[in-house]
Order: sequence, then C-alpha cells, then structure tokens
Amino acid sequence: MHGFSQRWVRMVIQCIEIAHASVVVNGESAGFFPLNKGLRQGDPMSPILLVLVANVLSHLCAKAEQGGWIGGLLCVRGSNPVTIIQYANDTLP
Repeated sequence: MHGFSQRWVRMVIQCIEIAHASVVVNGESAGFFPLNKGLRQGDPMSPILLVLVANVLSHLCAKAEQGGWIGGLLCVRGSNPVTIIQYANDTLP
C-alpha cells in the first residue's frame, strides 16, 4: 500500500478497530463497549491518517492528469495547470 509494509498497515487498522469506550453513570462505570464506526473525535490518529490519505489523493490526481483522464485549471499562461487544491481540513478536486 503505497510504500507501507503490511505489518504497519495492520497496526494502524488495529488502532482504529480495537477502540473501546466506557460511560460513567451516577459516578460509576457502566462497563466498556466496542466503538464500531470510524475514528473518534479527537483521536490522535486523525491528523496522521489525514496526511496519508491527502498524499495518496494528490498522487492519484497527478496520475489522472498525466493519463489524460482529467485536466487542470490554467491560472496563469505558461504555468502548470492546477488539478487539486488541499487545505488543512478540505480538498477540492
């Protein structure tokens, strides 16, 4: 997977899949339960995964442009066309 070993990928997936949470009711823990849907808000893995996914998306857009499947926006004559704009919390393909 884009230069990452299978072991590394499995470790990242495990960090996401094995998460558990507990609810405190009247000052006592009601026990742990598994979290089944994606990353939790504030999870330290979120920024790391965002950077990895954004990097792959940028690479795929560049390959699509090279292959002629998409075209970029030419902002200034003689410059390279812009095919993707990425911000800290958003991507515009």
